[in-house]
Amino acid sequence: MDTSDTAPEADHLIVEQDTFCGERFWAGLERLADRHGHGDHPRMLHGTTERTDWYAYRCVSCERPIATMQVRRKPG
Repeated sequence: MDTSDTAPEADHLIVEQDTFCGERFWAGLERLADRHGHGDHPRMLHGTTERTDWYAYRCVSCERPIATMQVRRKPG
């Protein structure tokens, strides 16, 4: 059965700079991945050099995005 049409869309998150890549950040992404059906799949955080405040958390096995996120930087 092809589930590509029923797979949930990637969630978009706004992440505060102080939280980015901390314990709560990773725990939240793990829970989100489980809810999206990627519990036992390897996952990877991707970023770009052009936009250092945008990232995607993707499933390596099925190549689907789990979440996209923007890091909200502190002023100054």
